[in-house]
Amino acid sequence: MTFFKLCALILCYFVSRAAFSANCETWTGFSQKEKICWEDSIKGWVSESCLSQKCEAKAFFKTEQSKPRTPSSVGGQNPDTMVCHALKLPVIILKDAKNNEQSFCVFKDKSIVSAEAIGGFVK
Repeated sequence: MTFFKLCALILCYFVSRAAFSANCETWTGFSQKEKICWEDSIKGWVSESCLSQKCEAKAFFKTEQSKPRTPSSVGGQNPDTMVCHALKLPVIILKDAKNNEQSFCVFKDKSIVSAEAIGGFVK
């Protein structure tokens, strides 16, 4: 009986891990909809396409980055978006289903990652 309980516990663990890794949502902006997913390895949101293929957004976190020189945020500017600007990456603002806004950095291949993840990575 104990063996079966242990097997059930292990199965539940792997099922819950799979559910967490596939936490994807549709976020909307002024002119676009983006399917983005939470990625534990970068502690942030990233384009869904980055889960199945290489993309610049995830590759950014695998390189050694020197801390970019960022201007001080003034007048309520988001310090994490200032990092995106210092890296010469455009910033977009998207809303989730609950109308929460978040800033995202856009890479040349059009993959996106949350500005908060980039800001936390380079600090």
